[in-house]
Amino acid sequence: MALTKAIARASRALIYLSVAREGEPGEHAGVATVVSAAGHALTAGHLLRAARAVCGRAIGEREDRPARILELDLEHDLALVQLERARPWTPMRIWRGPPLPLGTEVAFMGLPYADIFRPPLVMTMRAIIGNRYRLGGVTYEVLDAAAAEGMSGGPLFETERGELVGIVSGRFDPGRTRARLGGMPPEQIARLPAERASITFAVGSEDVRALLARHQLLPS
Repeated sequence: MALTKAIARASRALIYLSVAREGEPGEHAGVATVVSAAGHALTAGHLLRAARAVCGRAIGEREDRPARILELDLEHDLALVQLERARPWTPMRIWRGPPLPLGTEVAFMGLPYADIFRPPLVMTMRAIIGNRYRLGGVTYEVLDAAAAEGMSGGPLFETERGELVGIVSGRFDPGRTRARLGGMPPEQIARLPAERASITFAVGSEDVRALLARHQLLPS
């Protein structure tokens, strides 16, 4: 029952993002999570790389609303946007405690394959925090479940109260990772077939709270 309620809370804060990038045709789909009643929303930084226009809409809405990028932190793969306040936004509560112990059950949510599912399909994946991995200055939660295309930027939340403990950064692709480490040019890597692995990385709660604190979005 706790997980059911947590999913309901998370879905109310879920935003479908539409991103237009400089020099690229068409639009890219992404996910964000509302964290304030004023329409501030967190997402993955890589989704907004070279963005020239960003729009968002809540699940069930038909009209896109303009969004303004307030911070793009590519080092930590996080971004903060603010959506036009034309509706009462329902924010997700932020986890304020220490990092969850390894083995804790969590869930993450997103909108996989938005080019196929119209209207978007809201999908929740259950996982455990299998480990933590520090890469550069970022601490990632390593999850034992595979995120589908289109789930980057979605919320990672604990299942008791549905509080946000991270932002999904991406799925692990061993083939492309080996190619990148071996020095293969990015344009060749992009043509490699995707490999599936039941490993997903999410930026952890400490980095999420640090970004929100810089914008005075952590309630005292």
